[in-house]
Amino acid sequence: MDAGRAFTVTQRPLLKRIIATDGKTLAWIERPPNGAPERIRGYDIAAGREFPIIESTAERNFMALALDGNNLYYEELTTGHAGLYAHDIATGAERLVSDKGKRPVAGDGVLLWEEEVPHCAGGLCTYDWNLHMLRSDGTARLVATVGENEFSSYDVSGD
Repeated sequence: MDAGRAFTVTQRPLLKRIIATDGKTLAWIERPPNGAPERIRGYDIAAGREFPIIESTAERNFMALALDGNNLYYEELTTGHAGLYAHDIATGAERLVSDKGKRPVAGDGVLLWEEEVPHCAGGLCTYDWNLHMLRSDGTARLVATVGENEFSSYDVSGD
């Protein structure tokens, strides 16, 4: 596909929100108009083909998406299935990355996300926000901590 060329992914009259891309695939959250549960769809840019990534018969509450190659990372708030998940687009395999993870950003084999950490004493709570990193080789580390306010933004680029 030529850079800068406009193209239509879908013309279905659906509520679409939260879109992510890694330059090869687009992914988005959509809600069908017939009251069916939210789902995540994908679009192969080179092939010009739309495909399902996550379909469900039960109500879902997806909040954020990030794509890196064959991995879709998503934040979900569904009761009993909340957290940050990794979904292998080719196999459909899913794994929990963090039960508190929010706002995933991914690229070049690196996933970043933040977690809210409460500190409560005597009925009063304060909160820190931790930024975590997970590499495709499985190594993980805490990158940074800030108090009171979540990170305004963060991104992944190169090694």
